[in-house]
Amino acid sequence: MIKDGQTIRPNMRREFITEEELKSMLRQQGVEDISEVKKAYMEGDGQISVITKEKEKRCPKAPRQKTGQAG
Repeated sequence: MIKDGQTIRPNMRREFITEEELKSMLRQQGVEDISEVKKAYMEGDGQISVITKEKEKRCPKAPRQKTGQAG
């Protein structure tokens, strides 16, 4: 539904959701502005899962450790 703060209109049309409905759902999750959203997905039950840009900054991905044989 949203990628990098931009709505994906074809996805919204496919789910029959207006921008106002989407904004309302975001506000229910504590997001005030679409520009705060890195990604948002419509779940099977009609709810929206939101990943905010701020959340990503607070929880960076852990660096991968190399695997191999010691020796």
